[in-house]
Amino acid sequence: MYVTEAAIILLLLMLYLLFPRFISLKTTTFIVLGFITLFILASLTIPGYNQAFVLFTLAIVPAYLFFFLGTRTGIKWNTVVILLLILTTLNAYTAWITPVFTAELLMQTTIAYIALSYFYYMLEKERNRYEEELSVALKNKEVLLKEVHHRAKNNLQIIMGLLESQAFRTKGAACKKILISQRYRLQAMSLIHESLSYSTTYEKVDMSQYIKGIANNIQKYTH
Repeated sequence: MYVTEAAIILLLLMLYLLFPRFISLKTTTFIVLGFITLFILASLTIPGYNQAFVLFTLAIVPAYLFFFLGTRTGIKWNTVVILLLILTTLNAYTAWITPVFTAELLMQTTIAYIALSYFYYMLEKERNRYEEELSVALKNKEVLLKEVHHRAKNNLQIIMGLLESQAFRTKGAACKKILISQRYRLQAMSLIHESLSYSTTYEKVDMSQYIKGIANNIQKYTH
């Protein structure tokens, strides 16, 4: 039974790797989990190798069901597993098929599985809640950073516009040169700010792009 289970899982994984367009990862996960669950439940009724290990493996079933399938699908799947466990327990009482374990042990196993399923459900629910809170916090941070960068960019543009306008109105060559130089300095700061705002790390600046931007701006205002 274990050889068959391993062969089916390897076959499904190979099919997914070879034909990812036809067999999605979600479909492969459903099929693999379904085979594992059915084989474990069948091992409770059909005699096989190392039955005690099957009971241990059964305790892990709700953990990977909730982890891989999520809370909603995990609840549905675990409900089916619990119903199959109840049927297995009833079989032990009625002896339709010669039972491997006693009815008392299967009853305790079913109760323990329900308790573990609820425990793993609460853990997965809390994990999802934390992920949602982190996602909302990250989105709020991104919106705030965009707003800050937008405000800073607008303020720099306004100041540069005022300096440029004042330079055109000033008649003195020395004062005009000072105003234009200050405008260039703000333009350099604006380019740095723009490079950082569009960067993903906020720590590094593409110097090639930055120097090209400065050169292009100088060419616009000088001969």
